[in-house]
Amino acid sequence: MYYTGTIWRPLNEASSLLLQVTDIESDLLEAQLWGTDPMAMLSARLQGLPRPEAVRRVFLVGANPFVLSFRRLKTIGELIHKYFPTVESIGCFARVTDVALKSDEELAALHHLEYDKIIFLS
Repeated sequence: MYYTGTIWRPLNEASSLLLQVTDIESDLLEAQLWGTDPMAMLSARLQGLPRPEAVRRVFLVGANPFVLSFRRLKTIGELIHKYFPTVESIGCFARVTDVALKSDEELAALHHLEYDKIIFLS
């Protein structure tokens, strides 16, 4: 995965998979291979690294991902669950105005997709 710019994440997201929302599906595919690719697992073993665990948390990076449209956030959430069905939490930064622009039904649908760790920017 390649990140552009400075990546900011809250301290409690230290073990989360960080995904930049601009190129989501190719990054999900690459991250999925980390835990299943035999060569990657052998390389980790030879280096004394722990076996990759199932991804439980994802944090979306890139300034303020919640500014994206409901449709785009929904698609991102669905892709995350397609590649990582074990995900229990999706987080990102947001502004209060971004949340206010989404309907109650849209927010409920996003919560159903595990968007539950929204960090508000000032």
